[in-house]
Amino acid sequence: MNEPAFLTPSWRGDLGHFRLQRKTLAHFGLDDSPHHVVVQTEDMELFRPLETGGVVLHATADVLPPSVEAGRQDCLRRSAGDNRHIARLRRSANKRFGWFPWVRYYGWQIQQITKLAAPVALDLDVTVVLDSDTLICGPVNLAQTTVDQQTIHIRSPQIINTETPGISHRWLATAHRLLDIPHHDTNLSNGRLGTPVVFDKATLSALMRKLGPHWYDKLLSLPPASWSEFALYNTYAEHFARDQLAPMDNSPFWRVSVLADDDQRHQATTLIRQAFADPDYRFLTIQSDARDQAKWKGDDFSAIVEDVMSQGLGLTNPQSV
Repeated sequence: MNEPAFLTPSWRGDLGHFRLQRKTLAHFGLDDSPHHVVVQTEDMELFRPLETGGVVLHATADVLPPSVEAGRQDCLRRSAGDNRHIARLRRSANKRFGWFPWVRYYGWQIQQITKLAAPVALDLDVTVVLDSDTLICGPVNLAQTTVDQQTIHIRSPQIINTETPGISHRWLATAHRLLDIPHHDTNLSNGRLGTPVVFDKATLSALMRKLGPHWYDKLLSLPPASWSEFALYNTYAEHFARDQLAPMDNSPFWRVSVLADDDQRHQATTLIRQAFADPDYRFLTIQSDARDQAKWKGDDFSAIVEDVMSQGLGLTNPQSV
């Protein structure tokens, strides 16, 4: 088994987020830890200055199946000049009527495919997936991703009820359908659908075999936002890989503090300080939602995060739990 590594899919729009993520990794002594970063092929040179320490840059062309990379490039050409409003209308039209089939190769879906494909393509036995908007706010020990040579499976069990359906229920239902698992009205599901998530390469390979040789085409044939890479992996792990993985239920080591909306971001100074100071949190995600008043950029909170780090917050937190 090779050394556990971080994995981050990114692109030019998240360059500021990724730059801040790397600063927090360095703050906690993780600058030289293996960190595989997969960026859109045309963005490689923009990220090249950040290829320091443990960072290894990869182009999507090196990780994605050729047909998926070609579809991504075609979508990029067709959508050139689209603003956010037009892009949203196109995705909505595809979801409802099947129009503009090429939009299924747009950024978010391709990042989902990338997360699933990269560990296998890059031969990474154990990966800690970090989206660009996830920062480190406490000591992280990559050795804790395995227990007795088994990769951990982080679980946050929750009940999902169809009486109050939401996006998590939709993602879970899709995962059950793809994996031929009966889907009941009420399900005890792994509700962990954001990073960090720990992927096991052997489990991912088995998942791909379950879906079929063209698993990526099966996923890309689905309407946008109807499936989740993490719901799919978690569902497969729960039902088919229990004996191969080490379950970790609600482990404080993997607990995440989240700034998810405008109200929370208006309290960013207080909440970021609390996340770094609280030993129960090791990760901080500052989400960006298109429905919010403004999407956050990495530079928006860089000064706050750097000020908190300059005070040494988080460095004295325990290394293990």
